[in-house]
Amino acid sequence: MNIDYHHTTQTGDREINQDYCAQQITDQGALFITADGLGGHQAGERISQVFCDNMLALAKDYKIKLQSAQAKQTMQDWFKLAIDKMAKDYINDSAMQKAHTTCALLWLDNKQTITVHIGDVRIYRITDKQLSRTRDHSVP
Repeated sequence: MNIDYHHTTQTGDREINQDYCAQQITDQGALFITADGLGGHQAGERISQVFCDNMLALAKDYKIKLQSAQAKQTMQDWFKLAIDKMAKDYINDSAMQKAHTTCALLWLDNKQTITVHIGDVRIYRITDKQLSRTRDHSVP
């Protein structure tokens, strides 16, 4: 799969950028992940990276399953396993136990596009005729 892509991030008014972006592109498809640690919580910059890394590490087990009729359930299972792995790996790390992150995942293959997002990290779709984005889950 040949894809041009760009990530952009801004630190905002914080000293540490808690954003983390990762991608994996193979012949099976392309996975893009962006996570943004919540600034009001400890270890936001760590949890965002760990979440992305866990999703990538588990990707090989889930990519083929995404091409089945059960793609939505597969994505939910993959997502949950990444979160469960973080909880297990950092059970004795009090900062990581209190850390939170938002995230957006984009999966593309030759037959489908799947998006998952939580919080105010957005996925934009730009075509010649339209600009659209995922809904922001933030509560002002």
